[in-house]
Amino acid sequence: MALVAGFIVATRAGGFEMGMLMAPWGDVGLGGLPGGGRIIGWPERGVTFVLVLTDQPQGIDFPIAAKSML
Repeated sequence: MALVAGFIVATRAGGFEMGMLMAPWGDVGLGGLPGGGRIIGWPERGVTFVLVLTDQPQGIDFPIAAKSML
């Protein structure tokens, strides 16, 4: 249950945290995919959570690089 709770906190609550952190730059006016940050962010945080749990932190750069390409 602790792992499931941690996964939920990392993916869902992490989205709210990032939203509040990035709010000052929300009106920059860049075009893009509506809701794209949410679509990409949940899997990114989920993969990061799994990589940290499996003691593979060197793999965290992959989802970050994939997000920057999208």
